[in-house]
Amino acid sequence: MQYKGFKRIKRAAAVILSAALIVTELPAAGTARAAEAEYETQTAAGQDIDPAQPEDSGQPPAGSEHSQPESSAPEAGEREPETESAETETVAEPSSPAITEPETGSTVEAETGTQGSDSASEGEDEALNTETEIIETETVETETATSEAAETENSTTEAIETETASTETETMATEATETETVGTEATETETVGTETTETETTEEITEEETLELEGTEETSVPVPEVDASVHNWKAARDLAAFRVPVPKAYASVQDPVEITPYEYRIENRDQFLGFLSGRSDYDGCTVTLACNVDMKSETAYFGGRFSGIFDGNGYSVQNLKVDQGLFPVLQSGAVVKNLHISNASMTGEYSAGVIAGRNDGTITNCVVTGRLEAGTNMDYTAGIVGINEGTVEECVFSGRITAAAGTEDAEKDIGGIAGRNNGVIRNCYASGSIQTKAAVVAGIVGTNTSREPESIKGCVNYMSVEGAYIVAGIVGINEGEVTDCTNYGSVRQKNHSQEIGEAGGIAAQNKIGTMSDCYNYASVSGEDKNIGGIAATTSGTITRCGNSGSVTGLANVGGVAGLYNGML
Repeated sequence: MQYKGFKRIKRAAAVILSAALIVTELPAAGTARAAEAEYETQTAAGQDIDPAQPEDSGQPPAGSEHSQPESSAPEAGEREPETESAETETVAEPSSPAITEPETGSTVEAETGTQGSDSASEGEDEALNTETEIIETETVETETATSEAAETENSTTEAIETETASTETETMATEATETETVGTEATETETVGTETTETETTEEITEEETLELEGTEETSVPVPEVDASVHNWKAARDLAAFRVPVPKAYASVQDPVEITPYEYRIENRDQFLGFLSGRSDYDGCTVTLACNVDMKSETAYFGGRFSGIFDGNGYSVQNLKVDQGLFPVLQSGAVVKNLHISNASMTGEYSAGVIAGRNDGTITNCVVTGRLEAGTNMDYTAGIVGINEGTVEECVFSGRITAAAGTEDAEKDIGGIAGRNNGVIRNCYASGSIQTKAAVVAGIVGTNTSREPESIKGCVNYMSVEGAYIVAGIVGINEGEVTDCTNYGSVRQKNHSQEIGEAGGIAAQNKIGTMSDCYNYASVSGEDKNIGGIAATTSGTITRCGNSGSVTGLANVGGVAGLYNGML
């Protein structure tokens, strides 16, 4: 009986000590888990456990691998070193003397008290039994409260661990975002650095190329002294001195057929010669050519000032030789149109154009072909008109123009359409060649002094042009407006003794004139200075003009202007 009482007292003391230890260590989550680990260790060692000891709360041991939620497994894996350290510290706590020694001492004291009370009476045993039952009841209640508190603490711990894992996940995501941001900023920095490096490299290369080009220009092209004399040219000749030849007598002539008092028709060669004899100026009349006429290289011209309308009607006058022109002077109001003259030539005695020596009227839609030569006595030579004071439009010259011996370095105003223009020339074309040793030579007009708006417009040159100086594709000397003109013929300046040069794709000298919307596509070359793709020298204005031909010369060579003293 006494033995059973002692045994009960032993069990009650052990339970009370365990409960006291658990309650005392509740505030520390690590210590609670250590107590649970100790309990499992005692059970495995075969120690007696009080049946009243509360069952496992269903929570896994704090040190097990499943102590954290599944959702935080990856994050926990990444922080594995810290977890292992915590577990090591937790397991180590139960074996500390602070916990083990009090428990051992209590057991010894209980056993000693039991042996010393062998002589106690049964009444005392019953009191002890009653007291033990009360203690057991209190112990069970205490253990129940302790288990509930432990469960609550475990749940709180798990919630804290879950929140910690979530926080760690967010932290890692934030760190990854920051890493990506830093990487992006680094990439942008590298890109900016690369672009800056490329820009600096390009600028360095550009500066090096510029220096190389400047060095090449300085070494290969000597800078000449600018001589204002390049703009000097001979004084204008007296246009009033252009003479009207005496009418010529022909072997066989007939009067043109009179259709009406103001309308006549030419039906054969004799009637054509009768028309040229100059018996009338045909003022207010229209004369129409109704057949082709072969002049057989005979010199022929109209013997007076023509004031009427001559309509070639698409027919041709062939093998014509002229003194000053088929019409030496066309009066104001006179018209020559729709005429074709083929295989034309000149006597070379006077200034001349094949159709007219001087035009104060209108020449339109005419075509001339032939081989012309400028003589020493000729100041103006051209395929259509020597001097134009009126209008020339839609006309074409195709052939070859040369200059006689003795014209070297002489200013002769030679052009494919007009020698000199004081009127308007529009939409005219020239093809063939001009090969001379004279000066002031161009594919369309030798010299343009017109003050009319757009005095030379829409003209195209296909003639190759060669002369001593002041040589150009469109106009030799320009003082008017040149617009919408194009040159496809090569321009070459050579063989002279004045060292002036001056060759241009559009104009040689653009003195006080303006040139706009003009283009040169042919080569321009010179043996002397002042060679330009558009103008050799300019004191006027050049706008919206372009050159794609090669330009070569001794000095003052430019893609647009050789010597510039105006506005571009």
